[in-house]
Amino acid sequence: MNNVLTSVRKAVQNLPGLHWADEDAKDDWNYEDDPHIKEIHRSIDIVNNKDAPLSKQIEALRCIGHASFSGGFEAAGIAGELIPQLLKIVKKPYTTQPLKVQILMSLSEICHRYQNNKMIARDLGATSILLQVAGNISQPRAARWACYLLTILVVDNIAMLREINEYPYVSEILESIINISWLGWPDNYALRILELSGFQSSNQEAIKNRPEQFISKLHIKINSLVDVQVK
Repeated sequence: MNNVLTSVRKAVQNLPGLHWADEDAKDDWNYEDDPHIKEIHRSIDIVNNKDAPLSKQIEALRCIGHASFSGGFEAAGIAGELIPQLLKIVKKPYTTQPLKVQILMSLSEICHRYQNNKMIARDLGATSILLQVAGNISQPRAARWACYLLTILVVDNIAMLREINEYPYVSEILESIINISWLGWPDNYALRILELSGFQSSNQEAIKNRPEQFISKLHIKINSLVDVQVK
């Protein structure tokens, strides 16, 4: 059996165009040729180019989000390195709404399936940043996407749910956006976060005692929105 495997490996290595001097070279070849990773690196260069037009930066952020979501754990890990930079931009008061919205959309994809990226965002103060964005109803698109990203982050993350629950005036912040139009969205995510945080009397005790049951209900509705452009 070992002889057969050795023969197969030699045959593959001798195929035209494939010349791997060692295992490291083979790994480098696989890594560099991954189209998702290539797209992320190319787009990161555009985002970091201060001379790039805003429209180009927004398009690059869109590409990073999509490539991260569809490219697997390695691509998501590389995109996750941008999380500190993106949260800083969202936090700045003079960031335009179109740029802020695209960052929130991309972060939703970067964090959607990857627990490590969720924890990075939480450790960087995402709860506070996103609730501040959600409370600014003068930018309703950004507020809606902030609520949606919060629902992504609380899935399988009970600690962040409790962090939201303890945030000052969180119920007032979320109630301020519940009544704006959510037309075109699969759910009112401000209302969902409010319920999950235990501020509706019908759910308060149950959420407090078994929050994981309520979080699990978000999975289907969250999955339905990823990669959808909502106005």
